[in-house]
Amino acid sequence: MKQRKISQWLKGIVISLAILGTVFVIAVTIFSFLKTEMHPVGSIIGFPFFTWYTIAVCYAILFQFWKVCKEIGNENSFSNENASAFHKMAIGGILLAIGFFTKFCLIFFFGNLGFVYGLFIVFEAIASIIFIVLCEALSKLVLHAYEMRQENELTI
Repeated sequence: MKQRKISQWLKGIVISLAILGTVFVIAVTIFSFLKTEMHPVGSIIGFPFFTWYTIAVCYAILFQFWKVCKEIGNENSFSNENASAFHKMAIGGILLAIGFFTKFCLIFFFGNLGFVYGLFIVFEAIASIIFIVLCEALSKLVLHAYEMRQENELTI
């Protein structure tokens, strides 16, 4: 029963993050169109593209985490499915890191990269690398616990 309650709380957090992400995407899109009206020289693709890319990858990660929450609710925390979901979340983190690195390079070589904005992009990349390491560690931990549970079930 405890795992079901944890699962419900985690699903609530996922839904909240999805709603906040949707509000953020709408705000970025509106801001992008307003910015283009004020400065027609700027491209609509340049500013929001990486934000849309990041949001798409984040929604894919949230979907994988939703699967983990569902397995926790089914009292199947240590499963092969959860290990796979954490690994897919790490792949999403790799895609984020690649996107942040690409954004940094494009703005550095073709745009006006200020120190603070450059530092922010580097922070995003470092945060995504930490996310990758944590997801892979959780994936290995869950897989190891799953294998140990399978071994224990065979010996009983």
